[in-house]
Amino acid sequence: MSPGIPTFSIILTTYNRLKHAQQAIESVLAQSWKDWELLVIDDGSTDGTAAWLSQLQDHRIRLYLHSHSGAVSASRNFGIARSRGEWVAFLDDDDAWHPKKLARQRELHQSHPEWRWSYTAVMRIDESGARMAPNPNIPWHPLSGRIVLQLLNLEASVALPSVVVHRELLKQVDGFDETLYFSEDYDLWFRLARLAEAGVVDEELTLVRSHKGNRTAHEPRVNIAFMKSYEKFSLEASPTERKVCRRRRAYHAVRLARQWLSIGNRRQAYQALFTAFKLRPHYPWAWRTLGKAVLQSWPRRANRVFDENLHRFAF
Repeated sequence: MSPGIPTFSIILTTYNRLKHAQQAIESVLAQSWKDWELLVIDDGSTDGTAAWLSQLQDHRIRLYLHSHSGAVSASRNFGIARSRGEWVAFLDDDDAWHPKKLARQRELHQSHPEWRWSYTAVMRIDESGARMAPNPNIPWHPLSGRIVLQLLNLEASVALPSVVVHRELLKQVDGFDETLYFSEDYDLWFRLARLAEAGVVDEELTLVRSHKGNRTAHEPRVNIAFMKSYEKFSLEASPTERKVCRRRRAYHAVRLARQWLSIGNRRQAYQALFTAFKLRPHYPWAWRTLGKAVLQSWPRRANRVFDENLHRFAF
């Protein structure tokens, strides 16, 4: 490492979350490993975030003020391009770190130089910062080494603010895909895992906050994005990986269909189911969802046919 080059470059994007952003940055300042730089990209905040950030008196912190775009991947890539550290870390403005987070990952990579990126276990916290129970739908498995298949199957749970990646590896995969507004993190993990082994610190060193502003799992766009990520990865995948990608794309297609049905958009629901059947013709969940859609629409059709033909029975 060259003189004056920090060990870690930390990329933090923020937008109108002053209270949480303060806690996130305070957790960086509290790190026991002090050799870092923090690049904060403010995406046009209007809640005083920029003013507060401008008052920070620490030469390791650099602030970039942008007009609001909502393009988080582009903002992160902007920060990556201007960073100098040997390793790049990510932190969301509503999350935080344990004081030993960077130090423990530094130790991990020193003892395992073959691991060119790593992640940690996470603790879920609520709006106030209180500990929450682990998400039963996302079991924790501390997996290391070649974890491509585990990532594709979502058996490896990798939270964005838990990750550090070697600069050269991040450069090899061209950073975040700026066409994705959701699943952009897992899209990156897929590409990192294809090229390099991952390390893991089985300690809750990353605090991930759950609140109303970040609950997007039920948005159709999330499943559309995951389908795109799996399709893109499968283009250069092994036969085994392609099989997993097809299965996962079908899964998200059915989830998408059920979301469209829940808001009454039947045309798009049937289109999503058609995609699922192309990928997995005998997928039971897709057939059950189709049956549900037909049954839901049958009473309406029956009533309409009855109303249209009622005049035939008039006296």
